[in-house]
Amino acid sequence: MKKLIEADNNIQAQFIVDHLIAAGIPSHINGKYLNGAVGELPAILGPAIWVEDEQQFAKAKVILESVLSNPEQSQFYKSDWICSECSEVLEAAFTQCWKCSHIRMGLE
Repeated sequence: MKKLIEADNNIQAQFIVDHLIAAGIPSHINGKYLNGAVGELPAILGPAIWVEDEQQFAKAKVILESVLSNPEQSQFYKSDWICSECSEVLEAAFTQCWKCSHIRMGLE
């Protein structure tokens, strides 16, 4: 496991992790609940994104650079998708099927 980046906030962290997982890179966020301790801890660290397989770290860095340099151009949320469980067609912004509650592939 290797730390990829410390995000500015939880929204940015989740956005990056969504892209990594969609690319087949297992990753997770550590410290996303630390913002509740602001003012109580001497140094608040932002949510950190960790890549679970170090062999995929280089690929993760490329995806990270792409996402950070052009987040509005991200392809992840630009195409509609079909639920693999019930075959419902959903708009790109949805990460979960409204009909059967199945999570979008790549976000499990």
